[in-house]
Amino acid sequence: MTPENMSLIRRFLSDSQAARLREGELKDDSPLFDFGALDSLNIIELVLFLEDTFGIKTRAHEIVAANFGTIEALVRFVESK
Repeated sequence: MTPENMSLIRRFLSDSQAARLREGELKDDSPLFDFGALDSLNIIELVLFLEDTFGIKTRAHEIVAANFGTIEALVRFVESK
């Protein structure tokens, strides 16, 4: 996993949830849905961010916890595309 990809994704999630998250609170293995960093409304924004930033396409069946559950999972997903 490249640190640059991890940093970009972490920054997007932190920025989009700034009102709910304190600096440094979101860890790479934090469960994003349970932690409140990701919900059904902002997952679309995340998908669009990933597609625009990394030049990938995400199919509906790929939006599952195995790919979107943690920052680490997101990076693995992006790097596998």
